[in-house]
Amino acid sequence: MLGQSPGVALGLALAVAAGAWVGARLLRGVDWDDQVIPARAWVRFLGAALAAGAVAASLGVPLLTIAGDLHAAQPALAWLAWVLGDAAGVLLAGLPLLLFHPRRMAVLREHGRGLEALLALLLATAVAAFGPELFQLGLDPGLLGALLVVWVGMRLGLLFSSSLALVMAVVGVLATAGSLHSGAGDGLGMATLLRFWLGAVGQGAMALALGVLEAGRLQTLRELRESERRFRDQIEQAPEAIVVLDVDRNRFIEANQRAVQMFGLDRERLLGGSPVDLSPPQQSDGRSSEEAARRYIEAALAGEPQTFFWDHLRADGSLLRCEVRLSRLAHPERALVRGTILDLTAQRETEQRWAMALEASGDGVWDWHIADGMEFLSPRLLALYGYAEDELPNTPDALDARTHPDDLEAMRKAREDHFAGRTPLYVNEHRIRCKDGSWKWVLSRGVVVSRDADGRPLRMVGTHTDITERKRSEELIWRQAHFDLLTGLPNRLLFRERLQAEVERCREHGETLAVLFIDLDGFKEINDTLGHEKGDQLLKEVARRIGDTVRVCDFAARLGGDEFTVLLGESPRREQIDAIVAQLLATIGQPYPLDGRTCYVAASIGVSLYPQDAQTVNDLFRHADQALYAAKERGRARASYFTRELEAATERRLRIAGELRGALAAGQLFLHYQPIVDLRAGVLRKVEALLRWDHPELGAVSPAEFIPVAEQGGQIVEIGDWVFEQVAEQLRAWREALHPGFQIAFNVSPLQFRSDPGWIERWLRQLERLGVPGRALVLEITEGLLLDPGGDTQSRLQRLRAGGVQVAIDDFGTGFSSLSYLHRYPIDLVKIDQSFVAGLEQDARVLALCKAIIAMSHELGCRVVAEGVENEAQLGILEAAGCDFAQGYLFERPLPAGQIPSVLGRLEQRLWTRANASSLS
Repeated sequence: MLGQSPGVALGLALAVAAGAWVGARLLRGVDWDDQVIPARAWVRFLGAALAAGAVAASLGVPLLTIAGDLHAAQPALAWLAWVLGDAAGVLLAGLPLLLFHPRRMAVLREHGRGLEALLALLLATAVAAFGPELFQLGLDPGLLGALLVVWVGMRLGLLFSSSLALVMAVVGVLATAGSLHSGAGDGLGMATLLRFWLGAVGQGAMALALGVLEAGRLQTLRELRESERRFRDQIEQAPEAIVVLDVDRNRFIEANQRAVQMFGLDRERLLGGSPVDLSPPQQSDGRSSEEAARRYIEAALAGEPQTFFWDHLRADGSLLRCEVRLSRLAHPERALVRGTILDLTAQRETEQRWAMALEASGDGVWDWHIADGMEFLSPRLLALYGYAEDELPNTPDALDARTHPDDLEAMRKAREDHFAGRTPLYVNEHRIRCKDGSWKWVLSRGVVVSRDADGRPLRMVGTHTDITERKRSEELIWRQAHFDLLTGLPNRLLFRERLQAEVERCREHGETLAVLFIDLDGFKEINDTLGHEKGDQLLKEVARRIGDTVRVCDFAARLGGDEFTVLLGESPRREQIDAIVAQLLATIGQPYPLDGRTCYVAASIGVSLYPQDAQTVNDLFRHADQALYAAKERGRARASYFTRELEAATERRLRIAGELRGALAAGQLFLHYQPIVDLRAGVLRKVEALLRWDHPELGAVSPAEFIPVAEQGGQIVEIGDWVFEQVAEQLRAWREALHPGFQIAFNVSPLQFRSDPGWIERWLRQLERLGVPGRALVLEITEGLLLDPGGDTQSRLQRLRAGGVQVAIDDFGTGFSSLSYLHRYPIDLVKIDQSFVAGLEQDARVLALCKAIIAMSHELGCRVVAEGVENEAQLGILEAAGCDFAQGYLFERPLPAGQIPSVLGRLEQRLWTRANASSLS
């Protein structure tokens, strides 16, 4: 037919070519040269075969239908037959080429189960697809399919056999339907084919059931073999000799290599024997070996493990004294008993060698027979605690009763852990009381050397090592790490650990605590004046007073330097905290006799509370420190509680410290000048330069805020140099424009004064370059500088005096004032602090003190400047007392440099008018 229809033949050829092209495209990218073909490659190969057949059939079947070669009702079945035929052809032709490629031979060995499954699938598909034809040839397809299902079930298991039966059923139904529709089965008849397939399905179901049963049986056998293999592995790895007895046959069926070596027999002879064959006729106690063995075995079979001593015979006829443990082995079919045999002769020799080695190490040896309640102590161990032999009973209580009560619980727990198998060795450190009553630290180590059938310890051997000296060294190191060597108080590290523990306890039980920070006021001056040795004596006395003041439940520590801290525990009430703080302030403030001198220091205290103020150790520290800072700012020698306002002030101080670094470069710092009036001459020839900071966000920042921050951060030296340069330039201008004798005074920070002395030479050279004499400059210093016991202050003041620079003591009377400084150092001016000037009208004692300062200063050749003059009454009192200069708001506030010339003229006119009015009156 095709020969008479060239167009149809050509179309069919194109359809087959299209299918082949699609299959080739789908197989692109698959690497067939690998040693092992991945699963996805097999899937793509099968999919490509089906897709190629589907494309060819989809193009070819319509052509045959149009040409009249197919009946109108046949295309669907014809399409399915075409697809399956092409796919089967590709698989049958392609798989051998792939599988028997020279580089694939290893795959056959590695993937045997997969190939068996594939072969079974191909055979089952062929049997199901060609069932009618096989039936006509006299072959029973149902029987063939059943055999395949049974074979697969036995070889590959239930999953494969059930999947194969499903595939056969589906393919068989499709093939039968196709045969009936095409008329190929007309000779057989519909009824015959239906009976055929019903029979095939029934046979397949029976085969499937048989396959499942067989697969289950094989799986059980495999599991049993695996269990036996694991058991053999376990007994081979055991350190003891192990045998397994089949009680019904009275023969050993298993024995490990250790048992073979112990009895001196080869494995075959050992496995063919019985317990009686390995024993003498009678045991050493006179019992019949056969009768005694029978009773032990029967008891073990009844579920009662047996442990006993037994005499065995070796192959050479020698006797072995052994410890035997019998227990029943679970088995579904046989009565089995496992025997664990321990050679006591070898063990005794090993123990003797071990004891000799332990004794040679210098340690004391103990041997504890736990089951018997006996413990034997070596002579060296007894001598360790001062005892002679036979002075202590051979019981565990002999040493346990002499163990320190604080160490008993840990020691017993270490024993229990080792007995239970949680630790490989028993190791514990504890104290034991010696014969003379002293305590000795020992390291006790031991190991269980014998257990019963249930794993309970029977015997334990160990040593005692004297570690007393090591413990003393560790304690010394610990104390050095956690205690202050000078005062004996706990240090910062130990205090933090204790505070952390207390915080956690308070959090758990809902309790409270308080933290006190204590800083000594005036300690540095005493330490610098009298020396560090006297300073250390003072610190030790302060520590003693703090320890005597706080309660037993409190915890005091030294943080370092002159800083101390106290932890108040047990939920102290506010009134209790106030009372303790007040007592600390009073006690610390008492006089200190040092080297024949009486000295005084005070204390500032900051307090933070848990949990009101903070809930962590770091926050408690930080807030107590903030409160301490506030106490010092309020005048020292007092206490302050933390508040949220203090936290805000601290944050502001931190911001100031951070932004002050760039303030000078940003041009935010500038100088104002306040006039200083010469009261005797009634003229203005002197001003004080005062530093100001105009912050772009915070506005005007007080010098009282930022100057301490600058000193603490070290920026004050750079700022001081800048102030001097501004003052020197201003002096040159004003001495030319206002008066050749004009002076400017400004404060020099103690930090800068004590820094590298090169600043003095730099400043003097700068004045010389500008043509400004040294006497035009007045440097104001604090009284604290004069307490420096070294020679630096004296030499620097003398160098300034040699350069013509005048020196003034600022805020005289507020610190450690002493008129002796005025004759010991080259001082030109004394500035009375404004706090004294403010009290001139109300307090006669202040007036007397100011008069005394003025009179004594004049006697020593110093002139006096009064600060903070705000009214005429104060001015009149100072004039009457003979004060030389005055400055304050009565005359003028600090002003920018540009306003000073006009202000000076106006002030001189006012002073002239006032002087004339006074003379007329």
